[in-house]
Amino acid sequence: ALVREGDVEGLRKLVAEEEAGNLLALDNKVRALSGGAGLLHWITEVPEESGGKALMEYVLAAVGLSGEGSAHESAASIVWGADDMGALVTHWAALSDAEFAIKALLAERVANVYKAKEGEAAVDAQDSAGESALHYASLNGSMRVFSALIESGAAVNLQSDSGQCALHAAASNKKGEVIGALIDAGANLSIKDANGKTAVDIASAFKDEDLMAYFNAEKRRHAEKVKELEERNRLLEERLATEDEVKRGLQNKLAKLYHDLAKAETAAKGSEATMALVEEQRQEIIALKEERHKMTEKVQTLETMFKTALQQNTNVVRKTQVLEQEKAALENQLDVQRKELAVKSTALQEIEGRFQELEEQFEVRVQAASSAAVAAAAAAATPVLPPIAAPAVVEAKETVAMCNEETLRLRKEYEHGLFRQLRETINNLQTLTTLTTTALRDTTKQLDLVLDEGAA
Repeated sequence: ALVREGDVEGLRKLVAEEEAGNLLALDNKVRALSGGAGLLHWITEVPEESGGKALMEYVLAAVGLSGEGSAHESAASIVWGADDMGALVTHWAALSDAEFAIKALLAERVANVYKAKEGEAAVDAQDSAGESALHYASLNGSMRVFSALIESGAAVNLQSDSGQCALHAAASNKKGEVIGALIDAGANLSIKDANGKTAVDIASAFKDEDLMAYFNAEKRRHAEKVKELEERNRLLEERLATEDEVKRGLQNKLAKLYHDLAKAETAAKGSEATMALVEEQRQEIIALKEERHKMTEKVQTLETMFKTALQQNTNVVRKTQVLEQEKAALENQLDVQRKELAVKSTALQEIEGRFQELEEQFEVRVQAASSAAVAAAAAAATPVLPPIAAPAVVEAKETVAMCNEETLRLRKEYEHGLFRQLRETINNLQTLTTLTTTALRDTTKQLDLVLDEGAA
């Protein structure tokens, strides 16, 4: 199967699987399964282009018959071993028209390992019936193999066990071309087979004048001349048919040219108007090209403006986001200040309540002191004098008055500073709102301008 597929690598792997890569062992297995035919027998049935030649070269190299060096001991058995009918690889190659195999097997290095009876060359190796590869090629009518065998020195008058030579084989199978080639190569027309018949006797039984003509040199040359003339006639007919087709094509082209010429003459009558129209159209095309160029520049300008507007809008958006963040921060700061104001107001109210309590306590103590002084004077029978405030009492009143004034002053300053900071915060918010509104208004104007330009 690998040989039929032309698989050299597959065959190489199969050989490697044998003990020590023994190709002879594999060849023997093939012979045992196929009537004594070895690997090379089957390789001759594979066309050259399908891997036959590559397989042949692989096997010959494997047995040491390519390149330099000595051949393997198994070379003669693998290459020149016959099948059960005594046919060698050369016989199979002749039947399969395997010219590549004949040339490879009859190369000097390969032919030299052929072991046969004394004086017999590999090209004339005979099967069990005494027929050589030339007998097979003549019977098969394979001219390529026939020519390769003749070039290798095949004996054209070698007789088989039945007394027939290659000429008998060609005549029995009506291979006229081979008959002529054999006669030209020196075949003897008088050789008789075991039945006493010559090749002419065998051919005449077919009563075919054309076949018999190949035995006569003059008639053969005449037949070959006739065949050559017939081939030339066929080629001339093909060429004539081609020229007729070309002629018809030229006639059709000529008719079309006449038709086009008539149309051109008709059209020439209005050529001036046509030229004027063409010129007008050309001018229109030029104007349109200029207009298209202007429009292209305008579109490019608009695209640039639009990109600029988009960039400005992006910047405005980013600035707006920053302002919004600042606004949020100011609002948070204002909320913190409001909370601080509320806390301080509460603390101030607590201080005022504490001062009021201290004033009430002070008044109570002053009245108590005055009452005590009056009572002491009465007891001493001394005249009652208007109550005189003790220095401590006066100092305390002055301190309370100063504290009241300082508290009022601080409260006014705190309220004034708080209101001023609140006013600044409100002004910042107004500025932020004005900037955002202005930026949005400018962006809107730019977008409107781009849209108006695009619509125009």
